[in-house]
Amino acid sequence: RWDVMQLCNGVLCGLVAVTPGCGVIDPWAGMLVAVFGAALFLGCDALMLKMQLDDVVAAVPMHLGCGILGTLFVGLFAREEYIKDFYGVSPEGEDGTKGDILEICHHIGALSCRAARAL
Repeated sequence: RWDVMQLCNGVLCGLVAVTPGCGVIDPWAGMLVAVFGAALFLGCDALMLKMQLDDVVAAVPMHLGCGILGTLFVGLFAREEYIKDFYGVSPEGEDGTKGDILEICHHIGALSCRAARAL
């Protein structure tokens, strides 16, 4: 059965999930992240209802769940040339190891989501 509210929330969750990596991932990866974000939202929203946690506008599953998912997917789909263009630096660390900048971005993003949830 179609539900307009779930459709709107699914679209918003796709946008929330793709936001962390919008400048460093390909369009096909953005679509994939958005679909996973919408699916995660449906699962988290159902879990919150089952646990009888009141969230009238479904902000927690939308912003916390999809935000963290999107942040983690940056590490899977980010492209080095996009990172150089977007951030102006290479994703390689000073000692030549890859992923230092992305790892820091992941930690900052995940901590921001957790801090926002605590408020």
